[in-house]
Amino acid sequence: MQKSEILYRSIFNGVNDAIIIYTMSTQVVDVNERACEMFGWTRSEFLTKTARDLVPPEYQALIPDVQIEANIMSEAVEAIDIRANGERFPVSFTERLVTIGTQKRILVVVRDITEQKENESALIEAKEQAERLYRLVPSAIFTVDTDGIVTSINRTALEILGMQQDEIIGKPCTTFALSPCLEKCGLYTNDISKPITNKECTVRTKQGEIRTIIKNADLIHDADGKIIGGIESFEDITERKQARI
Repeated sequence: MQKSEILYRSIFNGVNDAIIIYTMSTQVVDVNERACEMFGWTRSEFLTKTARDLVPPEYQALIPDVQIEANIMSEAVEAIDIRANGERFPVSFTERLVTIGTQKRILVVVRDITEQKENESALIEAKEQAERLYRLVPSAIFTVDTDGIVTSINRTALEILGMQQDEIIGKPCTTFALSPCLEKCGLYTNDISKPITNKECTVRTKQGEIRTIIKNADLIHDADGKIIGGIESFEDITERKQARI
């Protein structure tokens, strides 16, 4: 029994998530060391708490006095908890109904997701800035997947091609690209080095007009270096070229 208790405590305190064990009336009866670190209470202080003490005041009414077995959630749920110093922080938690000895208990595993949420916010902000730049940049820009299918296109490109978004998104870039930039928009041609810079090509507008462009293009890779698509920017030089003739 002593060895089992030592093993239990080693596992209990060795995990990186907070583990809190409640009675069915949500009274804390045990916590691991990570829970004490995360919330800022000592173990003895924790044992005086209920589940309501771990959440901000405005959420306390959502926690019942007695937990019903059918309401115990096994799926991960995101919430806001509160530390001993009053600091609020985002968490993801799961609940399990367990039997310890002869008593039914609620075992809750809590993960601090502050860093994850900060990263998500940074990614959302970066995405919004990229989309804003994509819309406002004076160059024509579009992206394609690995099959040369257009996945996005900005307003400048649409104006040059005389098209609407729904007329080009989901269509192959060969819908408007002409020789010598036909094969998957030139991006996936093995004998052309990447990135492609200042390459002269022609495109056909919706009205059938042939326009001369100068384009720059490159492949898009994921975090593992795998090619997942391509991006191209181009400038209509038709009038400029005709003026030189």
